Amino acid sequence: MKNMNNTAIVIGALIGGALIGGALAILFAPAKGSETRAKLAEGAKDMADDLLNEASALRNKADELKNLAESKMEDVKNIVKQKAEIMMHHN
Repeated sequence: MKNMNNTAIVIGALIGGALIGGALAILFAPAKGSETRAKLAEGAKDMADDLLNEASALRNKADELKNLAESKMEDVKNIVKQKAEIMMHHN
């Protein structure tokens, strides 16, 4: 769970940095309006692609953690069942 929080913080920082960098680039780069709009559109598309990739990676990690939790719960269930059977046979 802590890893997911750290990942979210890193993703947020990357997005913030990209937005700030993009804004500074627009402010300081002399270009025609059409060129600036094209660059903005390309940057937005790249950022959207990056976000989708990060979301997919987070989803995969969440699925892995869910599967691990389910496996551990199944292990605990089997151990409890075995202990109960042992107790029943001793009585």
